[in-house]
Amino acid sequence: MDLRTHRQCRGSEEEVTWHENNDHIHHLELIVIFMLNSDLQTLKTSNTLQEFSSDLRYRMQQLEIRHRPVTSVIDVLQSNIDGMRRTILNQQENNLFHREEVQELRQNIVRNGNSIQFMARQMEQGREKEAVIMARLEEMEAALREIRSTYTFANPMASHLELANHGSTIAEQSVEVSTNTIIIDRYEDERQRAMADSHYVINSSPFFTSNGYKMCSRIYLNGHGIGTERCMTVFFVIMGGEDDASLPWPFQGTVTLQIFNQLTHDYLVIDSFISDPTSLSFQKPATKKNIGYGFLKAVPHNELEQMVWNDTLVLKLSVITRTPCVIK
Repeated sequence: MDLRTHRQCRGSEEEVTWHENNDHIHHLELIVIFMLNSDLQTLKTSNTLQEFSSDLRYRMQQLEIRHRPVTSVIDVLQSNIDGMRRTILNQQENNLFHREEVQELRQNIVRNGNSIQFMARQMEQGREKEAVIMARLEEMEAALREIRSTYTFANPMASHLELANHGSTIAEQSVEVSTNTIIIDRYEDERQRAMADSHYVINSSPFFTSNGYKMCSRIYLNGHGIGTERCMTVFFVIMGGEDDASLPWPFQGTVTLQIFNQLTHDYLVIDSFISDPTSLSFQKPATKKNIGYGFLKAVPHNELEQMVWNDTLVLKLSVITRTPCVIK
């Protein structure tokens, strides 16, 4: 009879007492069996734990072996990252240094820019003063030309007397004619620009004599000097040329201004002058261009309009040069 049977049995008090006195050996056997079963179960659990522990240790060793290269890669990456951080810090320091240099350069540029602007203003003021001086000189040249023309007309022998004072006479002359044709398209637009800007000028292309004098024409459509807003002004200009060193100076010649009449298809002579050997305009050029000399009141605007055809004006400057042969 086992414990379960014993617990389930119910009997008289005499039977229970008898059972306790006579079945104690059986009880000991049951206790021994129970203990043996418990030990066996503990042994099995211990073996299982040992096997699990061995397997876990093996797996951990395998994981360590497998992940060892990853650890090496991580170490290398970490080292590279640290190096890149150091490089970034160095670059930031360099950038800060260059930023300071750039700031200094910008300040220098601003200072230089201010200096350049100041110099540009000075140059512009110088050009304006030069233009004013040239305008006055040209007016004076024109006035002097008119005075001399009047004096020569009143004293036709004056030029011959002056030549005679040098003990020379002119035996013969070599004559050459050089022309400069100026076509002004969009005349009305050019006239408006000249009205808006008193310094606006139209310069012709250079033209030459056969022996090398370099010349050009300068046109003020709205006038210049005493002709401003009343007449067209045309100047004859001696330019610096490559042959100046071998040419005789001052320049000698007769300059004639003509305007093409597009209705009659011929040129109308406006005016002419003979070069003045005492004028700076005809001396050997010391700069790119000499002071202009010519016709301050060439054509009044109301007459000039009648010579414009299809918004085009055509002018011609003829230069007659003479090479005198002097007999002493």
